Amino acid sequence: KFYYFGIPQDQSSSILYVIDCSGSMTAPIKLKNTSVGTVGGGAQPVETSRIEGCKAELIHALGLLNPKQKFAILYYNDLPHFWQPKLQNADKAVVQQAQAFVKTLKAASSTNIYDSLEQGFKLVGRGVRDKYYGVELDTIFLLTDGSPTTPDGKPDSTEKILEAVRGWNPLKRVTIHTIGIGGELNDKFLGQLASDNG
Repeated sequence: KFYYFGIPQDQSSSILYVIDCSGSMTAPIKLKNTSVGTVGGGAQPVETSRIEGCKAELIHALGLLNPKQKFAILYYNDLPHFWQPKLQNADKAVVQQAQAFVKTLKAASSTNIYDSLEQGFKLVGRGVRDKYYGVELDTIFLLTDGSPTTPDGKPDSTEKILEAVRGWNPLKRVTIHTIGIGGELNDKFLGQLASDNG
């Protein structure tokens, strides 16, 4: 019951959810009958859009956090945007505010993963480079439905992103889980990003 898209989140003390809100997220999907508690938990496949399905899954996952955990939400298209500029305690009132916010997300524009991850790593703190300090953020869930683009919508270099993340996460103290939805994914890039970062 502690899962987000099949990945356990109860092993993390602080989580950043990075959510693709690019225009292609309006594409229709059928959610399969999956484990209890996920948006596709019914007997029949659910017809919806990528973004609505992902919003429902995130709303569900937020509700599973315990008050000792911290979280943040970053949604992105041509540019990244934080829900709140810093990590929040997952107490009931804050989680409800976050869930209400997630319901308002709309899809538009491109898929700027580079700038989104760069912004996300600003939450980690000094411990990302100094082993004598703790990290403020220990887990990133990156969700996308396509290959990365620059802010103007042109294809971005996946190797540039992988190399940048190596610089942002040199001690590998932040785990990155990648979640792909749809058929236009760069599976190799997402797999490499996840395996490089625990």
